[in-house]
Amino acid sequence: MNKLFTYGTLRQGTAATHYLSGYKLFNYYDKFPYIQRTGDSHDFVKGNVVELTDKELAECDRYENIAKGLYTREQVEVYALGERNGDVAAESTQVYVALDIAPQPIASGDWYAR
Repeated sequence: MNKLFTYGTLRQGTAATHYLSGYKLFNYYDKFPYIQRTGDSHDFVKGNVVELTDKELAECDRYENIAKGLYTREQVEVYALGERNGDVAAESTQVYVALDIAPQPIASGDWYAR
């Protein structure tokens, strides 16, 4: 099984359970969300961790246009909401990160609470 941190259209509208630090959430003209790495610990994205089979992950890669270079998939560490870095062990997962898209920041860090 593969773990994937979902923050937008793959999240399916459920309440966020985890956060990813050092990334910022953006809005592409109200069509889809995307994140980019900032490296700033004050930036964060809220979402959920899901487990996927290899086949399901490949389907997500197609949906996110990995082959066309819209997104890349990165290995990251996420934390449960309500816990600070260092208080608990990080959970290792993958996440889709946009490559070269014009930014429109979402200040709340939560696609469903924008």
